[in-house]
Amino acid sequence: MIDTKTIDSLTLLKFKNYEAKERWLHLIKYDYFEDVDTEITIDFARRWGKLMQYYLKSDLSNFEKIISTSACDANADNNVQSYHAVKALDLLIEYWQHGDILKKWADKGGRTFINNLF
Repeated sequence: MIDTKTIDSLTLLKFKNYEAKERWLHLIKYDYFEDVDTEITIDFARRWGKLMQYYLKSDLSNFEKIISTSACDANADNNVQSYHAVKALDLLIEYWQHGDILKKWADKGGRTFINNLF
């Protein structure tokens, strides 16, 4: 298994644009400590996005496999439930650099896949 904590600490999450980055930072600053579920969701979204970026560096051809593999790897603490994962998917769709591709995947059954993965 990949060392997700190292990748998380050494990788910057890439955003769609400046506005998306600012909204993400606002989310972390003001919503992160709202409750445990929000913390889990944001942490998982961050790790998952960074792992997808890491995997995409070496293999751009199989994005669907990268999505599922990285989702499993991002659950390093084994505390992510399906509702955290689905909300994290929504956050990444909204803010992440490849959110548009992720949305197409989610709309083709990926949301159900992620819901059933955890």
